[in-house]
Amino acid sequence: MVRAHERESSRRLARLPSGHGPWWVAHPARPALRLEWEGGGSAVVLVAGNVDVATAPQLEAFVATRPLTDCAVLELDLADVLSMGSVGLSALLSLRR
Repeated sequence: MVRAHERESSRRLARLPSGHGPWWVAHPARPALRLEWEGGGSAVVLVAGNVDVATAPQLEAFVATRPLTDCAVLELDLADVLSMGSVGLSALLSLRR
């Protein structure tokens, strides 16, 4: 059973004094992972966004579906990557193999 004072404090935590919604609603959505391919003698994969547990499999699958037989060098352009988690680093290492 929830007492009246517990319910009231729970309501105060969920709302800002200005009457807006909870703080976590105002956070922007995470940018999606964007992948681009530039083929040729050395293939370049342009990666932008966050590389984490949710997007690392997309990166691995993207590279796996590209023709790498004539490719001597595979470059990853990570200039537009906002953040990379440990799973993202593991994905990069698995691409190296």
